[in-house]
Amino acid sequence: MGMEAIHPKAAKTLRQAGVPLRVTNAFDPGDPGTLIDDQPADRAAAEIVTGLDIVTLEVFEQDMVGVKGYDSGILDILTRHNVRIVSKTSNANTITHYLDASLKTMRRVERDIAKLFPAAEITSRRLAMVSVIGRDLNGLSVLTRGLQAIANAGCEAIGASQGPRNVDVQFVMDRASTDTVIKALHAELIENAPTQLSRAA
Repeated sequence: MGMEAIHPKAAKTLRQAGVPLRVTNAFDPGDPGTLIDDQPADRAAAEIVTGLDIVTLEVFEQDMVGVKGYDSGILDILTRHNVRIVSKTSNANTITHYLDASLKTMRRVERDIAKLFPAAEITSRRLAMVSVIGRDLNGLSVLTRGLQAIANAGCEAIGASQGPRNVDVQFVMDRASTDTVIKALHAELIENAPTQLSRAA
């Protein structure tokens, strides 16, 4: 299932109104699907594995260390071009945004960033992100098991991240690997789970 089936604004409106959303599989009418609401988990479980085509925007500048303004400058440009930010990582001299955007829009974004930070090296790549989602992933070693499952499927994760809330783990890879990775993660983290939940965060 791709998350593009649920528009972020629609999901937000439902969440704010306290209306749960049930996502079902049209090819398996007997399956109850997944209920997305704000109730706490009965137990830790991975509940959804989903993929999205993304474009990575990497801004590298050696002198970025300790200098303020890069984050806000890039964010202003992304906002001005109405680009949806899926995720972000950074280190001492590189800020990488994972974006839901067209390449045409990305060219405009890159041009504006180059004007703002002329010494920066700007790189865009067409990749994919596969996320394992659950209202509670504590104790499941999703990051470790996920990376191993991806390797066992003959694919490579270019990047991976997990936040402290422990409700999703994101794996970044080549777009051609998306379907294989979704199947491998689903098999490892959902099909191999002792029992199934029908709820998700």
